[in-house]
Amino acid sequence: MIRKFVVLVLLMFLAACSREQPVAPLEAEAPAAAAASVDTAPVPQGFVYSPLPEGVSIATPFHVRNDRIYSTRTGAMRRRSNLELLEGDAAAAAVAVGSQLQAGGFRSIEIEDKGDGMTRLAFIKKAAGRVNLRAGSDVGAKPANPLAQGLLSIDWQVSAAPAAGSDDAAESVEGSGAGATEG
Repeated sequence: MIRKFVVLVLLMFLAACSREQPVAPLEAEAPAAAAASVDTAPVPQGFVYSPLPEGVSIATPFHVRNDRIYSTRTGAMRRRSNLELLEGDAAAAAVAVGSQLQAGGFRSIEIEDKGDGMTRLAFIKKAAGRVNLRAGSDVGAKPANPLAQGLLSIDWQVSAAPAAGSDDAAESVEGSGAGATEG
């Protein structure tokens, strides 16, 4: 009796294993179908984060090492973005950004070469203030992205210093702290 039962269970097990099961669709196909149905309308410009000044773009892939807004001793607000370039030449990228600034009405300012291998460019526009560019191939001992091939630093004015003698000027200088510097 037990033999018959064991044989019957084995036969059922073998029968269950030998049936062809319908092939389920791959799960990788489902996200592709979902992605195809996503609306690809452009995102409004006000909602896009950019580590670059308005009207400037960089054609080479980059990684944002850091991006900060700081207050100068005079109370002006500036922003500095340090970008690690993943391809291409950092000096060529700086020249390309400079060309875009000049096309936007900025004029070039001569600055001295410090002999440290860095490319430095500066531009100014009356209503926008000064933009400083610094580029080089030395990414340091510990780059944020291991694929980094060069650094590009862009420093620009976000808002001008308050006019001397105004209430805003006194508050801005007091609120900026003694350690705030432009460097």
